[in-house]
Amino acid sequence: CSDTRFSVLSWAWPMVPWRGGVEQDFLEVPSMALEKFACEPALLKRVGQHFSGRADAPKLEEETVRQVKALERWMAGTQESRYFAMALFDLMVHSQAPPYSFDGVEGLSAQALFARVLERHTKLVQLPGSHFCASWYHLVIGYDAGFYGYGWSDVYAADLFEAMAQSPQGMLAPATGGHLRREILGPCASRSGAAML
Repeated sequence: CSDTRFSVLSWAWPMVPWRGGVEQDFLEVPSMALEKFACEPALLKRVGQHFSGRADAPKLEEETVRQVKALERWMAGTQESRYFAMALFDLMVHSQAPPYSFDGVEGLSAQALFARVLERHTKLVQLPGSHFCASWYHLVIGYDAGFYGYGWSDVYAADLFEAMAQSPQGMLAPATGGHLRREILGPCASRSGAAML
């Protein structure tokens, strides 16, 4: 839904072979804002019904919708601590050459450093034999010490979601979605993130 004429001004991930797209701290804003809709009762009631539309068709019960909303922030502290540990690890591996040092321990591999940083900041012990860094592509696709940007994107996304939730027409109204498309999704990197907000 980009309105930009050139792809360099689109919502490009940093892995694209040109320095295009929005600012890194704004990259995940649209997806994170839309993720916040997932537990909204109005959306769950709209999508949580049988495709047939029959009056006697199964649908999500009110209690189920209430429980989904209540669990929206379940384990948020653990999730945020893990994000912080990952962002810190990303900054560390991009600011020093291996072998790494952390908390007074020298000679750490990337895998050992990740395990120590994760345990230090989350109190979670990494499962033996797992190699999370081998599948965490952000480290090598252009985020380069920029994983912390997810935190800023989430802050901006919360502001965007709140503005949509407060829309006089309602958060699921075509006018509200049209405003999102015109002001955020359409302009892409032809405007700064701050200007779009």
